[in-house]
Amino acid sequence: MVGEIRDLETAEMAIRSALTGHLVLSTLHANDAVGTVIRLINMGIEPFLVCSSLSLAVAQRLVRVVCPSCREPFVPSQELLASLGLRPDEGGEVLFYRGTGCRRCKNTGYYGRTAIIEMLEMRQEIRDLVLGRALLEALRLVSQTSGNRVVERAILNSIDAIRNGSSIADSFRAEGIFPETLIQLIYSGEEAGELERMLNKGADFYEQQVEASTTTLTSVLEPLLIILVGGLVGIILICLFLPIFNLGKAIRGGRM
Repeated sequence: MVGEIRDLETAEMAIRSALTGHLVLSTLHANDAVGTVIRLINMGIEPFLVCSSLSLAVAQRLVRVVCPSCREPFVPSQELLASLGLRPDEGGEVLFYRGTGCRRCKNTGYYGRTAIIEMLEMRQEIRDLVLGRALLEALRLVSQTSGNRVVERAILNSIDAIRNGSSIADSFRAEGIFPETLIQLIYSGEEAGELERMLNKGADFYEQQVEASTTTLTSVLEPLLIILVGGLVGIILICLFLPIFNLGKAIRGGRM
């Protein structure tokens, strides 16, 4: 029993105990059950150790209970149903109660508390996600949403090559459409065992490239837009004042 895991030293002790066959029970601060995995990794525990030692994560929230002495059924409003994630037609399937207030609950309408439990069981698919094995699925989703048939076909071919034992960098290079800079980043990540970090660097690099291209395009188009707007304003002014000028000229000619 470990009271609370707050630092890397305590986390490593709990992990070692779990790996040697002991049932370890402990607590740590996280927003939800999934946050337990993220918290341990952020403390410095390797993902493969988390997958090997963690069996179940439980998060709980304490909520007030409607007083059983003064509760009464009621029909909730559509706003209340929407806040609970229910459709209006689902409200009739659930019986709602509210407390009216009594001496037992001191006129609050609530008496006691109960826990709402969220559990995360470390199944194989969860372990695969933690270990980063969801890359093929992520590539498949990218191919479906790219909107470019050439890129879609290249990604699908790369997925087949990776499943047959090829590296990601080699499979991308064989397609001949991916930038060499991206391929080099992936190759470096595979060699160093830091593929995720290198992919993040690649994403940051291309995001900066897009921002730079946008800035350059804006600096080129802005003067052209100013000239265009100025020309349109000039044409409008000419169209407004030219008839007045011609009319005045005609009046002066008639007087002569």
